[in-house]
Amino acid sequence: MKYLLDTKALIAFFNNEVGADFVERILGEIDENKAEGFVSAITLTEIYYLYYKIKAIPIADALIAASAHFVEAKVVTDDEHFEKLDVEVAKFRGMEK
Repeated sequence: MKYLLDTKALIAFFNNEVGADFVERILGEIDENKAEGFVSAITLTEIYYLYYKIKAIPIADALIAASAHFVEAKVVTDDEHFEKLDVEVAKFRGMEK
């Protein structure tokens, strides 16, 4: 079985809302390699935008941060917007010795 997780399903899971148990079962199947799970870049962007919109993050940066978070990677940048997000940053300027 393959699942593509929508924004509302993930938000329900993160916030322990009605339906979170269903989403958790699907995530369990994915974790146990009984199913494949996918999340679109648009869903990741929506989640970051919803959770970080009060921090005035440009949507392009939200997409980059969401992608980095999803693949557990550092963002190589000198953009200060990323300091407001929950992603690791590898600055390529301003760190010279």
